[in-house]
Amino acid sequence: VEHGLSETLMEMETALIVHRQVVSQPVRDSAINHGWDIASLEEWLAKRYHPQELYGYDETNNLDSSGIRVAMVEETTVWYSIPVAILCIVVCLAILVVLMFHWNDETAYDITYRTMAYSMLYSTPGVLLRWKLSEWNGQFKVDRWKWLPIGTLTANILGAMVSITTIAWEYNLQMADVGGFWGIATLRAIKIGFSGCLTTVSTFMSEIHKLTQTRQDRGYKYILITLSISCLVSVILFVVIV
Repeated sequence: VEHGLSETLMEMETALIVHRQVVSQPVRDSAINHGWDIASLEEWLAKRYHPQELYGYDETNNLDSSGIRVAMVEETTVWYSIPVAILCIVVCLAILVVLMFHWNDETAYDITYRTMAYSMLYSTPGVLLRWKLSEWNGQFKVDRWKWLPIGTLTANILGAMVSITTIAWEYNLQMADVGGFWGIATLRAIKIGFSGCLTTVSTFMSEIHKLTQTRQDRGYKYILITLSISCLVSVILFVVIV
């Protein structure tokens, strides 16, 4: 590199490759005048990184001294993330409560929508439990069965148990003609909101597909294990409760 140009070249490469910034026009003009192919470098960077990672925002705070992006941890996230999340939850809960008391007539329409709004109150615990259980996938202690998505399996079995339990209790309340709207609605809300968000069909089908691509018998074993345990436990619970 000619004398005096090495600093310009380093500035350009640092801006483009390390900081994902657009180079200044004087540096660009100097590079073009000396035959440096900036267009090819920018094309290579566009293929290597997502467009948002290039010139959308400054990521220098997420780079170490070598220019390598470091993973974000809780300590580096913005301070208002938790308060904003809490505020969103409170607002959503308030809206649901208002809707529950808005549909206060005894028509089939109002009862249905009041129950659906009530069900949403139980959806958050179901989602969170489903998310935590997913961390168990791939953690089965027996090496021979390590391929089994134990987290998803547990979520679906627990969801089936909760669902059949609420169905059995609802049957008992209706037969005894007790409980009123809120007794029946609470059981239905737990079944629809909590159990509905805890269980998963989409992930179950996706895992079956992935397992059959690796070893076809594993997909069928997963189906058999999930359905057998869920049905057996559900039948036992229903018979015991009813």
